[in-house]
Amino acid sequence: MNQPLQLIEGSGVTFSYGARRLFFDLSFHLNRGEVVLLLGDNGAGKTSLLNLISGYMLPSSGKITYHLRGACLASPVEPEKLARLGIGRLWQEIRLFPELSVLDNVLAATPSLTSAGPLSALRNLVTHRNDSHAIEQAKEHLSLVGMDGRLASSCDMLSVGQMKRVAIARLFQMGAELLLLDEPLSGLDRGSCDAMAETIRDLGAKYGKGVLLVEHLHKAARPVADRVWRLHDGNLVAETTP
Repeated sequence: MNQPLQLIEGSGVTFSYGARRLFFDLSFHLNRGEVVLLLGDNGAGKTSLLNLISGYMLPSSGKITYHLRGACLASPVEPEKLARLGIGRLWQEIRLFPELSVLDNVLAATPSLTSAGPLSALRNLVTHRNDSHAIEQAKEHLSLVGMDGRLASSCDMLSVGQMKRVAIARLFQMGAELLLLDEPLSGLDRGSCDAMAETIRDLGAKYGKGVLLVEHLHKAARPVADRVWRLHDGNLVAETTP
């Protein structure tokens, strides 16, 4: 059975933060195989929209519908369940295990290890270090992001750009279909920024992932986007030309 083109759809999404109404009646959709760039001034609510989509915050009204791994669900859905169904997130604060190797960091994202949470994943990692299938998957995913030459390096010895690549490889390992990337180009030098931008383009065009990208480096991010959304005064405006 063919999977639906849409991964997520928002309908009438309104969200208030305390006494402030941050969003009003947002409607949007994001498809498989496309990269959408989300722009907006500081405080416009870009990270809050990522939190809504990933289930960490709930709409005050309206709903978000998810089409993931054959399931059709509408908010509210717990973030842990959305992660299992294929929503992966790259946070501004890169969340790697610094003293573990690059390979072990990706291996720890194998779905069979993460069902009971990150601490359980670390405990289970010892037994999965001999799981040849999971190891080959992890190596393949690191190869996709150009980190196959650093398998044994501890993550506290990596540059910021390399850590972000490892974090994206972990999203592949967990089977993410929709990747929410929060400032993936921030803090990178020019060469690393260009390489990461190319990786993000490949996520949609080559690997068929849906990507929602928040990035203040607009000039570097716009060329990789298929569509652009802009948050302004609580509304979401679609720009037709990236």
